[in-house]
Amino acid sequence: MNNKIKNIITCCVFFAMIGGFMIYSIILPDIDLSKSERRKLEKFPEISVEKVMDGSYLTKFERYTQEQFPFRDDFRGLKSFVALDLLKKQDNNNLFTKDGAIYYLEYPLNEKSVSNAAYKFNAIYDMYLNDSNKCYYTVIPDKSYFTAKDKLYMDYGRLQNILHDNVKNMEYINLFDVLSENDYYTTDSHWKQENLQKVVNTLGDKMGFKPANFDEYTLNTVGKFNGVYHGQLSMNVKSDRLNYLTNSVLENATVYNHELEKEMPVYTLEKYKTGVDPYNIFLNGPVTMVTLTNNMAQTNKELIIFRDSFGSSISPMLLESYKSVTLIDLRYIAASLLKDKVDFENKDILFMYSTTILNNSTGLRL
Repeated sequence: MNNKIKNIITCCVFFAMIGGFMIYSIILPDIDLSKSERRKLEKFPEISVEKVMDGSYLTKFERYTQEQFPFRDDFRGLKSFVALDLLKKQDNNNLFTKDGAIYYLEYPLNEKSVSNAAYKFNAIYDMYLNDSNKCYYTVIPDKSYFTAKDKLYMDYGRLQNILHDNVKNMEYINLFDVLSENDYYTTDSHWKQENLQKVVNTLGDKMGFKPANFDEYTLNTVGKFNGVYHGQLSMNVKSDRLNYLTNSVLENATVYNHELEKEMPVYTLEKYKTGVDPYNIFLNGPVTMVTLTNNMAQTNKELIIFRDSFGSSISPMLLESYKSVTLIDLRYIAASLLKDKVDFENKDILFMYSTTILNNSTGLRL
């Protein structure tokens, strides 16, 4: 076979592959939602002379072709394999694996962001709190804190020092020493509810309540759990198990979603199959404000938590020690709007945020 025939065959195979992908992408229906990436995908953009002239049509069309590309997740997985396994890069889009778990590299420390978070904590104190409140703040280390010796890492000590020097009228509760990488999902950023006994004990010691005994809870398994990192890295990593804890207090608790203005269960189990993120079974996921009421309470103490998504799974474990626990997510509601919604008088107050949120605190709204 001469070179001319080889070149013709090569060109035919190449164009057949390109044409096949083009035809397949045309006949393949668009995907609304990527469960692996936990987000909506770009749809075919509407065309107009104005959008073509200002360039927005081509920008959206390019994004559309990238996000609706056939076998996209397979190609993403191939990219991760080449980057991490073949080229031995330290990370792929800030994600890396170690001992069968996936981690996100949160680096470097944004000192201005941490100072900004401290400023917002103080501003909320000045707006709503006084000597009738016992106020605390705590930091939840991101999972990569536990691999800091092997990778680039933010200066976690400096983060804590900035908060210590700037947050006023609040006592710090250190959780860094009571957590380990085993307390987090291997494929996700969040901690496992069933592993939080030491965290609850530490909070109880500082805040003056008797911690719940996890041995007295019933462990329930929802099913297999592939967390947010699993979809972002798109590699074959062993799945987690999604569990939740129940007891008589939680089974008889009342949960009110202030955003939807209706009651809901402590665990919204249908989110496991129908939601974007299975972790949202805990208190229905991210909402502006939710209040858990302990209908079997033997105390009048009430707790208000300013929190991120980590608060969804730990707050049920605190309810046994309080008459009510209210969670406020400042990513979805401005603090200035809480005046007529929340009675802060004589409440325990806890600011509980992960290092990831503190390092990107512009989203916390005043």
